[in-house]
This record gives sequence, C-alpha cells and structure tokens, in this order.
Amino acid sequence: MATCESTYQSVDLASKEGKAFLRKVLRDNDNSGWSDGWNANARSCDDWRLDFSRTIRGKVGEPDVAVNVRTDLTVSLSGKTGPAVQSFHHSKPVCVPTPRRLFLHGTDTSALVALLLRGTDRLTICSSGGSTSSSEHGLAFIHLDAKLSDERYSTVQVGGTTVYKDGHRLVSGAVDD
Repeated sequence: MATCESTYQSVDLASKEGKAFLRKVLRDNDNSGWSDGWNANARSCDDWRLDFSRTIRGKVGEPDVAVNVRTDLTVSLSGKTGPAVQSFHHSKPVCVPTPRRLFLHGTDTSALVALLLRGTDRLTICSSGGSTSSSEHGLAFIHLDAKLSDERYSTVQVGGTTVYKDGHRLVSGAVDD
C-alpha cells in the first residue's frame, strides 16, 4: 500500500484566486464520485477557520496525495451550550454539547461553495435547546447556517442537523461535539 503525501495551501476567498478555487471545487465535486470530491471542515482547535481537503488517488504503486486548502473565512458560534440550557421560559433545561468540529462532504460541500460564490460572508454554527415540546424529551439541536450578506432573510442551513438526547448524540449531522 502506498503512503500518502500532503500539500498545504492558503487562499483568500474574496480574491480572484479564491473565486477560481471555489469554482474548481464545484467542478471537481460534480465530476467525481461521492468519496473522491472535496470536503469542507472547521475545528474549534483551529479557531474555526474553514478548510477544504481532498485526497487524490495515486496510480498503482504511487502514493495518494492529500490536498489541504486553508481559507480566510472563520465560522462563528451562536446559541448557548452547557448542561442546563433553557431556550424558552416554559421549556425544560436540556444538555447542549459544545460544538468542536464541522464536516461537510459531497453535495453539502457543493452547496456551501455555491453560497460562498454568491457572496456568503457569514457562517454560523447554531446551538439550541429546542422547543418547549422537544425539551420534554431532552432534545438539543446543532446545525450550520450560511447567510448572504446583501440579501435580507437569506439564511440557509447547510448540511444535516445534529440531534442530541440528554447530551448524547442521537443523529449525526454536519457538526460534532
């Protein structure tokens, strides 16, 4: 089995080079299989900086190449986290874990890139203790929102929602604890 080589690059998404990179990600994801395309990720230990990664398979006997591109865009956090979060006056307190990692792949990455090309400049991980009725079951929710800067009421959820029950992951979405 061949080893994997890594390459690292940085890109300013607002620049001409950044826009060209985003168009390349869309083109590559459209022309590749589900597991061979670009992924998008951000982690709390990296100050929530948005990165893109892809592994290019080497020919037989040649190493694979892991391509990592760090962007200038950071993901912000919104909402309360902790062991006893109460979203509404009449809701029960629920445990909302602190987000630690965002991971998008396949069409979720393509959707995010399309929004970035349209002018999205704000990505937010939203944490919620849910509604009054969902809090009765100890449910909490975390998801990623993208907002277009020049359009009112233009927030779009990207990727799946992660659902927790009593602080334990029930459904995995784009954001992990």
